[in-house]
Amino acid sequence: MGVAKTLYLLTALLATLWHPTACTTPKLAGKATDDEARQYLEEVLESRYSGACNTQITTRWAYITNVTTETAEASTAADTAFLEFQASIQAEILANFSNWREFNDSQVRREFQYLSIKGPARMPPTDVSNMNKLQSSMETAYATAAVCDFRNSSKCDLRLDPEIEEKLRTATDWDELAYYWTEWHNAMSNAVRPANYTLFIRWQNEMARANGFNDMSQMWLTGYDDESPDFDAVIFKRQMLDIWEELRPYYNILHAYVRMKLRRLPEYQDRITKYGYLPAHILGNMWGQDWAHLDNKTKPFPNAPSLDATDAMIRANYTTLKMFQESDKFFTDLGLLPMTPAFWNNSMLERPSDGREVVCHASAEDMCLGKGSTDFRIKQCTKVTMDDLVTVHHEMGHIEYFLQYTDEHYIFRDGANPGFHEAIGDALALAVVTPKHLQCVLNLDLGLDIDCSNTTVYQADTVTETDYNFLFITALQKFVFFPFAISMDSWRWEVFEGKMSEYNYNTRWWELRQKNQGIEPPFPRNASDFDATAKYHIVANVPYIRYFVSHILQFQFYEAMCKAAGEFDPDNNSSKPLYQCDFSGSRDAGTLLGNMMKLGFTRGWPTALEAITGSRNMSIAPLLNYFKPIFDLMQKDLVDNGEEPCFGPSCEEVAKKYLSEKLEKEASALHTKSAHAEWAYSTNLTNDEAKKEVEKVNLEYSSYEKKEWKEYISQFKYETFNDSAIRRQFKFLNDIGISALNESDVVEFNTVSSEMKKIYGTGKICPFSMQECNITTNGLSLNPDLEEILAKVKDYDEMAYVWKSWRDATGAKIRPLYYKYIDLQNKAAKANGYDNAGEYWIRKYESPDFRKDLEELWQDVKPLYAELHAYVRHKLVKEFPGKVKPDEPIPAHVLGNQWSQSFDNLYHFVVPYPNATSFDITEVLKQKFTPDVVGVRGIFEVANDFFLSLGLPDMKMAYGDKALIVKPKDREVVCHASAWDFSDGKDFRIKMCTNVDQKDFITIHHELGHINYYLNYKHQPLTFRTGANPGFHEAIGDVVALSVSTPKHMSTIGYLNFSESSHESTINYLTQIGLEKIAFLPFGYLIDNYRWKVFDGTIPKDKLEYHWLKMRNEYQGITPPFNRSEMDFDPGAKYHVPGGTPYIRYFVSFILQFQIHKTLCVEAGQYPQGPLHNCDIYKNAAAGTKFRKLMEAGFSKNWQDLLFEVTGTNKLDASAIKEYFKPLTDFLTELRTREGYPIGWSNTEFEKFYTPS
Repeated sequence: MGVAKTLYLLTALLATLWHPTACTTPKLAGKATDDEARQYLEEVLESRYSGACNTQITTRWAYITNVTTETAEASTAADTAFLEFQASIQAEILANFSNWREFNDSQVRREFQYLSIKGPARMPPTDVSNMNKLQSSMETAYATAAVCDFRNSSKCDLRLDPEIEEKLRTATDWDELAYYWTEWHNAMSNAVRPANYTLFIRWQNEMARANGFNDMSQMWLTGYDDESPDFDAVIFKRQMLDIWEELRPYYNILHAYVRMKLRRLPEYQDRITKYGYLPAHILGNMWGQDWAHLDNKTKPFPNAPSLDATDAMIRANYTTLKMFQESDKFFTDLGLLPMTPAFWNNSMLERPSDGREVVCHASAEDMCLGKGSTDFRIKQCTKVTMDDLVTVHHEMGHIEYFLQYTDEHYIFRDGANPGFHEAIGDALALAVVTPKHLQCVLNLDLGLDIDCSNTTVYQADTVTETDYNFLFITALQKFVFFPFAISMDSWRWEVFEGKMSEYNYNTRWWELRQKNQGIEPPFPRNASDFDATAKYHIVANVPYIRYFVSHILQFQFYEAMCKAAGEFDPDNNSSKPLYQCDFSGSRDAGTLLGNMMKLGFTRGWPTALEAITGSRNMSIAPLLNYFKPIFDLMQKDLVDNGEEPCFGPSCEEVAKKYLSEKLEKEASALHTKSAHAEWAYSTNLTNDEAKKEVEKVNLEYSSYEKKEWKEYISQFKYETFNDSAIRRQFKFLNDIGISALNESDVVEFNTVSSEMKKIYGTGKICPFSMQECNITTNGLSLNPDLEEILAKVKDYDEMAYVWKSWRDATGAKIRPLYYKYIDLQNKAAKANGYDNAGEYWIRKYESPDFRKDLEELWQDVKPLYAELHAYVRHKLVKEFPGKVKPDEPIPAHVLGNQWSQSFDNLYHFVVPYPNATSFDITEVLKQKFTPDVVGVRGIFEVANDFFLSLGLPDMKMAYGDKALIVKPKDREVVCHASAWDFSDGKDFRIKMCTNVDQKDFITIHHELGHINYYLNYKHQPLTFRTGANPGFHEAIGDVVALSVSTPKHMSTIGYLNFSESSHESTINYLTQIGLEKIAFLPFGYLIDNYRWKVFDGTIPKDKLEYHWLKMRNEYQGITPPFNRSEMDFDPGAKYHVPGGTPYIRYFVSFILQFQIHKTLCVEAGQYPQGPLHNCDIYKNAAAGTKFRKLMEAGFSKNWQDLLFEVTGTNKLDASAIKEYFKPLTDFLTELRTREGYPIGWSNTEFEKFYTPS
């Protein structure tokens, strides 16, 4: 029959059913009596409604058992026609029975109540038609979707049922399972797009509003009306969610137990985390709603018999027909009605063998013939499995319900609520799947030691291994279902209520599934996916909360029938446990059930529930009673194995406890141990035992860090936690640096690092005047010997010799080790999830634009440096005529510093106004303080006083007896100044080979700045006991130094006789500060810029020296005094390179310190009242309070947020440093213009000093 003809006949047939001339309708004026209403319902409406329904369901049956374009269009037309019929009945009721709420007969009132909302009401017919067409197309897409075979890409006809479902149940390959899961979800995501679903939801809500509801979710839930005066859909939703919250702790136990068991399997131990989600694709079910197929991998007693009867069924030659026959017998043995001949003749019990596409999703259909009907059918692609044996009983439970209430009017031919219909068969199946029933009634050989003739009861406290396994697999089917069911309709309720946009459909879908089910997809899913459509009930628009309700009711029904059968007595301690009850054959149980089913929808569901259970309330008590033994066992096993029944966000308290009670104590103790070992070696480089101890402790800490990361830190889904502080700790704890490497790599890294540091720390050269010296007795160390020679800026050749010799003694020897260091750093970075070590190093700056921001900062401050460079070169041309050229880069060795990172030692050469006031307090310091420990400690006291004056913590312990503040004469030490936190909240120390001069006076304040930072954040957890970003730590002490170095402060503390500044003195002072601060900027920027390029491969290993020279030329405007080649490695002559210390922190700090200084000066009331460069916050409590706030936070906040709190801006900003030095830059620009010396340099000059290897 053609489609057009089919549609015509359907329309014509249905028209006769509701056309006014087709039947006798009482002629009423809008109101009717009870008798008139009863007459209408019985004599007029019932036959019309049943006839219209039968036409619709017959056409639908033709479609779902033979999916073609023609049957789909016919079914859609029938659905539309039926809805139009229902709308006409609604209109008829409104017109003729508008007073139905006033009827005395409660049954008549109830019938009219639900008839009045059964249909689309005044929804435009075009919208009704379009809605049905769209739903049909979605359902057709589901029925016809197919994917390709994982192992044969040319075979692309695999349907969900049975092929894909079978793959998910039986495949063991992780990738294969992930493939089928993903391909099915992709197939449905592509077939049903969010925009189409949004349109469908709009029409659904339109129909709901036409019936007086706010949205379709409210209309869906009318079937759960408990006849109480305050019933409301919102209240019912809350009740269901509350029930789920009661069940959640039990589900979490089951989830954790399964997770624990799976993690013990080799194939999953590195794929499933201890506190994380379960991968959705390995659960044996496309939606994770049934985990029964994990039973063999996870059951409590692996050696006890399996409770999956599939193999036994196959051995017993079970067929599909036999499964249905056994189910039919089960019903009739209870005294219930048998399946009808029409059922056996018309049902589709297996997938057709003729190649037809069918909707395989199991369903039971009432063909709507009404009173006396026998035509009820099942559609199921049955397979001989235990799962399908349960499904057979489930679907035949629907049929039995149909049979029991078939004589009722159309509106009452339904379950007491939608969950009742689903619960009937499942309650019966609970008896069927008991081990005794399977083996003794169905004669399936499960290998169980069961005496089928023994009818004695079990003792309640006797639980066998077989019992535990039975309860476990049942829990994998029943309990696992709850979170999926609540997630399904929670999601749709929110969609109907308009609580999410279509862009968020998939995000919210996975939020709910992760929150409730604790599962995650095998691959990330995004907003363009639409994974909800992978479930039939979404595309078929079948409400799903009914299944949640049914999974509660079935245990209430089961318990009631067990009591009726005498199989269970909760008041008798000798009664067999509920889970052993098999009421098969009990006529008393059957009568109880049958009487409830006969009620259909004629009464409110509490009345029906009371009829079978004696209670009017849903209760999870029978469910929990049934599963109590297995949950007790699982809980005990979890406790015994240190497992927690939580996942994702529900593990937050566990995570907090871990951090505070375990990690904090253990890691702090190891940090303390490591610090002591490092201190012992750094203060005695010739002590080989100390070196070995460092290596040992470092390895111990690395092993601990990796162990904790593997066993705990990486196991939490910290991103889901509510507490931002906990999330932040775990975010950075998951970066474990070198510890991510395997042990041999860690050992090698530590060896390489120690050796590089030792080369640097013990590096010596012979004096210029004795170049063939005994290095042990006559060798010169970097500090103080070489630094003093370069600081004098005297003998051009001697300085060149010192510059080169230091690099020969350190960098050149370090280079071979640095190759391996690069590889291991990159390997560790990748193990931590970063592309290379450079990316890892900048992670704590927490900005994707960090490098871009730095380049912008550099470009902003570059003119300051260029102006200073031009001025210094102009002066040095006169000092070293012919050797320093007026328009070329400056020779690196004449700048007074081994690395040209500071020009402050050139001050006496370049001071603009030699006759103006001098600000060098070195001589004053030497008069006041001796260079021994006692004298140097006095300088520290002066610095400590500055901090105390701000109301900040006392730091006496940092330069006390445990500290090293003067270079010892009896051993080699790492003289590089550093501040130490021993992680015990008490021990803080300075290590510094102090010289009594102005430079070290300032350095002392810098290092004590670190100590004060330590003291201010010592209350923070270990992860937060560091700077807000690495640059903050360097900036703190320098902020203080900006006040300390002012002539104003020097005068205040009596080290300088200075009353009032002049233009000349100001320029001299800013020149002195600029020779340190401005001169440092390009060096601070280039060191890590260089290393980032080394790490990412931009700079190859065979061109390390070339690119170093190039960048030094480009950024600093300097060139080496001698030719260099790839035999050299000049970066290694700087401590931070062999020391593995990221350096960009210093560049950041040199910008940041001026920002903070400006803020504190405003707080102190000294700016903008006075110039920024003259501000001294000494003894200012307000500035100290703000300073403390900055330090107390440690790393607990994003530095940008903290910076905003303190300064009012969340970005690094060069405006403060430019403002600070503006008088100087204005002076230098004017001087250069007046004297005509050049600015800038050639960026290729370095080529003259490079010899290719």
